[in-house]
Amino acid sequence: MRLDATKTEKALKVLKQYIYQFPTGAYQAQVQQHIQVLEDKLALKAFRNATLYNKLGLYQAAVRSINNFQEAYPATVYNEEAIYIKTKAQFKWAEAAAVEAQLSSWKMVIQYYYELIDQYPASKYV
Repeated sequence: MRLDATKTEKALKVLKQYIYQFPTGAYQAQVQQHIQVLEDKLALKAFRNATLYNKLGLYQAAVRSINNFQEAYPATVYNEEAIYIKTKAQFKWAEAAAVEAQLSSWKMVIQYYYELIDQYPASKYV
């Protein structure tokens, strides 16, 4: 996968411009499909970037990055796994936290776990 999303973002801009200029155009369905494919591509790239911090053991950065990912792509198919990884990263962060910060860190672990089971009660991660 290419790291630079510039061309994808430019293509999205052009396709969305078509939708705006020709709201009843003959190619609406195809354009919408292309937009979805490109947005999914960007979401996957953002998901991989967000979870990279977890793989590197940078748990605080992983949690923040995944929160940013979820804000940018709230309805993506990667959200369930993102919440799971965020919960796991917060757990690791809480384990290593200073005693003074542990209580709030553990509360966040619980909050993220509830986020996972509330949104995905049948999740394979529960």
